[in-house]
Amino acid sequence: MNSGWSLLRVELTLTWGFSIRAPETSAAQPALPLPPPSTLIGMLARGLASVGDWPELTDGASSAIRVARIVRSAHLGLLPGQRLSGIWSDLSRVSATPYLRPEHRLRPEMRFGVHAVGRVYAPDCRMKICYVIHNDSARDLLGNRWQENLCQGAFVMRAIGSKEGLLSVRKVGLEAAIIAENQEGQALSSIYYFPSAAVARCVPSPEELLQVSFWSFDERSPHWYATRREAHSEGILYCAPIYSLDLVSTKVKARLSDEGAALACSSEEFEEGESVFVLKRWLSS
Repeated sequence: MNSGWSLLRVELTLTWGFSIRAPETSAAQPALPLPPPSTLIGMLARGLASVGDWPELTDGASSAIRVARIVRSAHLGLLPGQRLSGIWSDLSRVSATPYLRPEHRLRPEMRFGVHAVGRVYAPDCRMKICYVIHNDSARDLLGNRWQENLCQGAFVMRAIGSKEGLLSVRKVGLEAAIIAENQEGQALSSIYYFPSAAVARCVPSPEELLQVSFWSFDERSPHWYATRREAHSEGILYCAPIYSLDLVSTKVKARLSDEGAALACSSEEFEEGESVFVLKRWLSS
């Protein structure tokens, strides 16, 4: 059924990879193996901000919270045959000033330190991002030309995570979505990462695939607020269609759980790998 949702899909190529760390880390910066939904939302927010001339902060909150109100879920997947080259920690010279006691901050020999900074190398890796868009909320935020504004914002995305994680956008598409819930005997297919609770079982099995816990990303998440860093939100376990041993992409065939739903733009896409698996509660809030 068509129920007021759209899927914004962005195909992109990474320049070298990305470096994204969890909010609670400080000097030690291990890398997350994949960009979390909040990073994907931030990427789109940066593009929309450049198109709409938004400020970086609004009332103490990241302007990305505006986009979190219209994006109910965001998913990333590698295109077939793609792989991550490796997850590493490189030594870097990092400013230590924010972590020094006030009496030591004026001493030049203490301003910098050597720390291991995590990076995921994936040169020329081709990926797709799928945003689940609530149409009415998008219209309220972006006006009657919300479809055009969304596509423009996606086309001007420049980086993933830190500003050095450069990328080039190859293709953008926005189409109306249809929703499928759990149907006995129906196996759905996807290349995108998904919350593990949305799926009852899948092939390949979750034990063979890359699994990672991400923090919440809705507008109530403390992640968006400059003054709420001490209140970390509960993690959500995700499963990615990427083999954990060699980091090569694949496609999963899955049966939804009672908590899960799937979205695609046509009935054929549910079998072609272009569907996304979400939690039902994300579509009802």
